[in-house]
Amino acid sequence: MFRIHSVALQCLIFPILLSAYPIRAQDWVSQHMVESELLTGVSVVDAEVAYAVGEVSNRLAYILKTMDGGSAWTYLKIDSVSNLQSISAKDRLHVYAVGYGNILSSKDGGATWIKLNNFQDYPLASVAAAGGATAYASGSAGLILKTVDGGATWSRLVTGTVKGLYHLCAVDAKTVFASGTNIILKTVDGGATWDSLITGVESGIEGISAVNRDTVYFLERISPVNSTQETAIWTTTDGGKTWNRHYRGYSSWLYSIAAVNGTTAYAAGFYGSIVKTTDLGKTWTEEKTGTKIWFQSISALDANTLFAVGSSGAIVKKGGSVSIHRTPDDSPGFTFRNAGKAREFGLDGRTLRPGADSENRYFLEFRTGSVRRLLLK
Repeated sequence: MFRIHSVALQCLIFPILLSAYPIRAQDWVSQHMVESELLTGVSVVDAEVAYAVGEVSNRLAYILKTMDGGSAWTYLKIDSVSNLQSISAKDRLHVYAVGYGNILSSKDGGATWIKLNNFQDYPLASVAAAGGATAYASGSAGLILKTVDGGATWSRLVTGTVKGLYHLCAVDAKTVFASGTNIILKTVDGGATWDSLITGVESGIEGISAVNRDTVYFLERISPVNSTQETAIWTTTDGGKTWNRHYRGYSSWLYSIAAVNGTTAYAAGFYGSIVKTTDLGKTWTEEKTGTKIWFQSISALDANTLFAVGSSGAIVKKGGSVSIHRTPDDSPGFTFRNAGKAREFGLDGRTLRPGADSENRYFLEFRTGSVRRLLLK
């Protein structure tokens, strides 16, 4: 049974809650959707706290935070900045976001932010919190930066490459993997030295995720042939000494991967695609997300709690319950402002349409071949 909270109460007390029409689609719940927004990164901290980063149509960046497992998402106040691409947090206090020449960092869970914009010559693409006040950021021309004071200062590390490093994952403060243009780097000494791991990849690497210093997954984007879009998923269990390539001709590219444990991982990409493996990448099954949006980032707490974000400001979550919340007067001719306490309903819908019937009763309409209306009395 899903819970539909009192929408009227939320609209009056929490005016900054994001517009949302949660949709049940198998084990994935849609928690947020705004057509003019693009979410590029997500990071889950624990069962209650997660962050997401993105931009609106004018490329102005914004950061979202949930403190109730995703039932409600709020905008965090940040200085005007454009093109944030990645966000990462490993605890409730330290949060980092990067994009092009900008770095934002917070030591108080997003209440206040430090903004640095002195990396304009080296566009930043990824950031990885490594625990406590340590984090890493990466970008073009072999750039990797490190902070040990929560983002107040950053030092450039010597990587030995000029290739773009567009994806990062940190196992801990010492062990970090970076990937990009046909290259994967690994450090086990906090960035003092980097080893280039031989993979045999000829195409671009889209995402990387590590369980520990030995078990790592990454995505290889295969150049399209005859308009097909394909992805290979690579795994190692010996820290990158040897790799296994698991090829599968998907109808859409996968862009982001989240390793859960030594055998389980999820990957997300085009056309609402999220796939799952429970045998270290040997076989993958398609998850039913109920959407066709372009997922750009996926983050996992465990095998049952994950968030994925992407185009149209979409946030979907695996695990948890549904709650409906909406700000007043943000949809012409429709508002929950006068709705009273809602009843409970079981939902299995895929798409949703708001409206009012001839008796002026508000409802949410789910369509899956048959119609189910949720009356708000």
